[in-house]
Amino acid sequence: MVNVVRIYYNLNRAVGLFNLHYDQKNGEFISYHKPTILYCALVGTAILALLPFIMIVFIKTAYYCEPIKSIRINTSLLIITDHASIVVILLTSWWKRQAICCWCNAFSKMLAHFGVSDAYEYYDIVQRTRKQLLQKLGLSSFTIVLLYIYLYGTGNGNFCPKTNDISYVLKSLFCGLTELIVVLIDYNLFLGLTLMHMILQILLKKLKEISHDIQLMKRMQEVRYEMKECRKTFNPHMWLKQLQGDVDAIAMEVAELKKMIYELVRILQMPYLCILLNAFQSLIAIIFHILRFTQQRDLDIITVIFYLIVLSANITNLMKSFQVCEYLCEDFKIFNEKAYALILSDNLRQAVNDNHADNSLILSLEILLLYLKQPFQLTLCGMFELNNNTGLSMLKSAGLNLLYLIQIVLSKNEM
Repeated sequence: MVNVVRIYYNLNRAVGLFNLHYDQKNGEFISYHKPTILYCALVGTAILALLPFIMIVFIKTAYYCEPIKSIRINTSLLIITDHASIVVILLTSWWKRQAICCWCNAFSKMLAHFGVSDAYEYYDIVQRTRKQLLQKLGLSSFTIVLLYIYLYGTGNGNFCPKTNDISYVLKSLFCGLTELIVVLIDYNLFLGLTLMHMILQILLKKLKEISHDIQLMKRMQEVRYEMKECRKTFNPHMWLKQLQGDVDAIAMEVAELKKMIYELVRILQMPYLCILLNAFQSLIAIIFHILRFTQQRDLDIITVIFYLIVLSANITNLMKSFQVCEYLCEDFKIFNEKAYALILSDNLRQAVNDNHADNSLILSLEILLLYLKQPFQLTLCGMFELNNNTGLSMLKSAGLNLLYLIQIVLSKNEM
């Protein structure tokens, strides 16, 4: 797993997306490593310099290509937004580099705080997280594979160039590089949110364990007068004090976790907004291609199946990101409910009153509720929330715009 993380980190640096250096000696990311800054600056400058020329070539190809003449405007807008996404992503990686550096260091410290023992104790949560990350990684990698199948296989006739032309090969390589950058920034956001969701699940399980400990304390108090040995070994005051320390630690970690989630979304909100816009237009273009191929006399089943696979992969990959945001919102809501129910539980009140203890544990739980008081929601640039409803609305809007596009094409054919 460590080797996979190292490969992923180096891949981000190789494309100029992550211009920070990891100092293994101090165990932190630094932003003043000159070789890394120079290399990423050269790669970013080269990409930005080539981007306008490649964009103009593809737009010209779209306008002179007969098979896609009916969606020239949509294809041109898709090319423009795709290349604009690269510009926004690269500029954000430099503009927010200090914020990214601080976030990475804070998050690495948070992960190190849990350690190996927690990974074994909460093995089921870690395994679920690993499964989600691998699924997203597979879908993201699959989109790049589908791109090259489209360029050299099933879809090479749609843009009308010759695949054996050296210029076409160079353009396709550049397309692969830009697609890789988009995939990496999408996966970076998903990776950060998924790992923080894992931490939230671990904290939620710890809170449930505290509730179970309080119930156990009540049962032990009921029998401690009947068992003489229990008076020597059972110390409710120490137990309550230990539970208070656990609640204080959970409250601090929840507050820090909530702050880091908001910070991550704030850093990557502009690149991700461009990615969503590009995904929205891609869905319209893909569905339109499927409908166009099904209307042909000589129906090519392989081509239709290919586009259906592309469509399902794009929709699944898109909804994965919305899904993790939905899980975060739900788990924060459950966390709030569990903490509130624990404060109001009779077991806690009885444990405190029977042992003539102070209300420190109850006050600690109330502080935890204060951190959870404000409803948790992730918004993108203040325009819409990141949840499953937004993803479904996006798919509905793509279908509606597709109907408008079909009506325009049909009206032109009738004329």
